Amino acid sequence: MAGPELALSGEIDRRRWSITLTREEAEAAARLNIAYQNAILVAPEASRLRLLVNDMPLIDAPVASSDGLSDLTVAVPAGLLRPGLNTIGVESTLRHRTDCTVSSTYELWTTLASGRTFLEFAGSAADFAPRRLEDVRATGLDGEGLTLIRLALPAGDLSDAAPALMRLSQGLALLTAMPNQSVEIVQGSVPPARAGTLDVVVAPADAFGALAGALSASPSGGASFLRRGDGSSVLALTGSNWDEVAAGAERIVSFVDREGAAPRPAILNPALRTPDAPLMREGGALSFRELGVVSQEFAGRRFRTEFAVAVPGDFFAEAYGEAVVRLDAAYSGEVLPGSLVNLYVNGNIATTLPIGGGGSGVLDGFPLRMTMRHLRPGVNTIALEANLLTEADRSCRPGTSTGGAPRFALFDTSRLEVPDFARIARVPDLSAFQGVGFPYNVTRDPVDVVLPDDRAEGLSAAATFLGRIAFSAGHAIPLRLAPAPTGALGSHALFIGPTRQLPPEALTRAHIDPARAAEWGGQAPGPAAAPALTLEGWQKQFGTASGWRATLSDLEGWLRETFDIEAGGLRLVPASQQPFAPGADDGLVVGQGEGPAGVWTVLTAPSTAALRENIALVAREANWVQLVGRVSAFDPKESTTASQPVGAASFVPTQPFSFSNMRLILANWLSENVLAYASLIVVVALLLGIATTAFVQTLGHRE
Repeated sequence: MAGPELALSGEIDRRRWSITLTREEAEAAARLNIAYQNAILVAPEASRLRLLVNDMPLIDAPVASSDGLSDLTVAVPAGLLRPGLNTIGVESTLRHRTDCTVSSTYELWTTLASGRTFLEFAGSAADFAPRRLEDVRATGLDGEGLTLIRLALPAGDLSDAAPALMRLSQGLALLTAMPNQSVEIVQGSVPPARAGTLDVVVAPADAFGALAGALSASPSGGASFLRRGDGSSVLALTGSNWDEVAAGAERIVSFVDREGAAPRPAILNPALRTPDAPLMREGGALSFRELGVVSQEFAGRRFRTEFAVAVPGDFFAEAYGEAVVRLDAAYSGEVLPGSLVNLYVNGNIATTLPIGGGGSGVLDGFPLRMTMRHLRPGVNTIALEANLLTEADRSCRPGTSTGGAPRFALFDTSRLEVPDFARIARVPDLSAFQGVGFPYNVTRDPVDVVLPDDRAEGLSAAATFLGRIAFSAGHAIPLRLAPAPTGALGSHALFIGPTRQLPPEALTRAHIDPARAAEWGGQAPGPAAAPALTLEGWQKQFGTASGWRATLSDLEGWLRETFDIEAGGLRLVPASQQPFAPGADDGLVVGQGEGPAGVWTVLTAPSTAALRENIALVAREANWVQLVGRVSAFDPKESTTASQPVGAASFVPTQPFSFSNMRLILANWLSENVLAYASLIVVVALLLGIATTAFVQTLGHRE
């Protein structure tokens, strides 16, 4: 499981993901163990926990472990497991002990602990040690649900090794295909084996012997697996010099990132979800069956199911258009008025449908509409939830909460319909950056990477980040390590380093205040001067206004309440924004902006140590998806991210010119800029009036 635990909540919940096994693991006898704990309010006599492997149920047990973790163990039938991907499914059905309300369902939960949930194979570590490059996919996770790629290099200067390491980290990140992974570079010796860790020895032949130590043999060159004394394996990458090592790294990249492959049909994240999220590059329809949602009946109070769908990095439809869920469902006659079907997109409610009253009902392709602004580049999670009220739940007699006849049914013939949408990229936009790696995922030219600190700690930070970008993009990004002077850079560039070691121009272009960044982390020689006290600043801070400002404030409020128009939409150009000033609680800042000939993205922290630590945290799935806007600042203590909105942005064409795409682009832009739209209507009306007047004057007889 990706993460320290897996949480199942509500009356019903379901998770599906995949694990990769080697040929030797799939053929061995295996035992499955899960450790779980549930809320004290769960009624064990009516609650069940099920676990399926490759769609075969192996565990179906009462949920009865409120005092602490309990283990459930079962032997895996021979022939069930297979080399490569194997699907794991966990389903829970929970009922409340005493309460029958919809709100009480939020008190129900069951968690599975990663540290004690595992497949155990009969045999020694040597029997299952990786032998082939594809076995890297079976690296797995540690007890916290994390994957570590550990690169061991000889002691000394690493500047010559840096290009090979940055390329290798991308290839291995794609091979392991884990959402919560990091890269650590160590020097001097190969560390002991540990769970969820891929150890790789990277060195020229003349330095390999001293580094490898107790490994069973010396590699002949290129990539090969060597054995430790305990039987575990390490991946060895070597050559006569660092250029040959880099060529070996390139062969590993080509193994998983084949050139000329067709565009990916879905965004893959098998360790997090199964099936994959279909990537919709244009409008279309997908049935719930295609999205992994099965037909099911429900006898409780709050039904919930979810699926994932993805859109590309140049998705541009935040201000117009509607997607539709055509719902095929039914509910019984006991469902009362006040019951609701809610649609959530990325955790935000998108639409609500009242149901109930007047007997049973059938929803045959009923449209649940949601505005396109709820979607974002990359993967989007859509959840369907039904809150069902009945007379029996109001009285809540003993035994009522634990079951009954089905009240609601959802059918897999339901479908999601997405209209055609505009395709043009915006810069800056960290949402597209984290979602699909845009714009670095579409460039064919090498991306310049500026690394001021090429020691092990700085390279570890950069390798973790580049591996995460490759995972988001679905392929390795062409790279070129560049010198720090910004004038020597080509088009797109990445800057990864402490603030004081990065060029001020890079910080400025990424909308980060260089002066305030230099004071970040307590490095300032003295506190910054207090801002000047002004009447306008006081009114802005405390919301007081008078005169024409009060009138303008009332007008803005009326437009917001009546037409859902924000004040920002009444500007011909976006309001100017101040550069971002890092705060004391910020551990990492990610900013993006335009360079002289491309897009510049900056990752910075007060020190190299903070950079490495916080990039490893931000690279985890739960934190990574929080990167939005033009600047995002990560708080490691709270695991939260604060962001500045995109504001003024430049448009980057990504598609061949077509009138249909241009029409959609203009429709979205005019919907975002209401004042420009209104001004255009006025201009057109004036021109029409002038033309009409001129035409009328040519008619009739003059006296």
